[in-house]
Amino acid sequence: MKGQYHIKDYLSYSQFATFMQSPEAYRKIYIFGYKFSNKYTDFGSKIHKALETRKAADRDEKIALDLISKVKAREVEITTKIGGVPLFGKIDGVKEGQQMLAEKKDYEIIEYKTSKNGWTQKMVDTSDQLTFYAMMFAASKKIPIEDILIRLRALRTFEDIDGTLHLTGEKQSFKTARTQADVDKLVPKIQKAWRGIGEMLNEDLNGKPKVENK
Repeated sequence: MKGQYHIKDYLSYSQFATFMQSPEAYRKIYIFGYKFSNKYTDFGSKIHKALETRKAADRDEKIALDLISKVKAREVEITTKIGGVPLFGKIDGVKEGQQMLAEKKDYEIIEYKTSKNGWTQKMVDTSDQLTFYAMMFAASKKIPIEDILIRLRALRTFEDIDGTLHLTGEKQSFKTARTQADVDKLVPKIQKAWRGIGEMLNEDLNGKPKVENK
């Protein structure tokens, strides 16, 4: 679609979370293309890039590489459809096969986070984002979601006297898993968001060819 509208033919977790939190924020970011960022998201993106490329340009990036070991498959893109909704996402790391013998799972998916306040096991066990990624991966591999181990690795941050973010050098590591029951709870929310986004687009196009997210 040309012009001022930015229409995506898939739903990512960031789209889903933004719409569920604020449809108006979704409209500004994903339809009209506004760019929103802050020092926390910018810092997180910088650390993620260093972990993906395994190259460090400053002290914080070097700390990240020292704390997080390299995995064979990094930034794995997943495209699939669940509950009639086309989904897209990037998984920070994937382990499989012989690498997973000790865990008695077929696959491990890994998510990296930077965090000032840290994570807890309860947060990891109830994270919709981790459920979203695990069910996408399971669907793409055509395996039960119970065959996947989910690992979250969080690098703690602090702010120096001028507010600049840095890594503390502390790493948290959590393991969790999901069941089909977790998928069954999340899918209706995803379908609701997808329908809502389609309705929003139809309203914003205002007489132009209708776009329906089915």
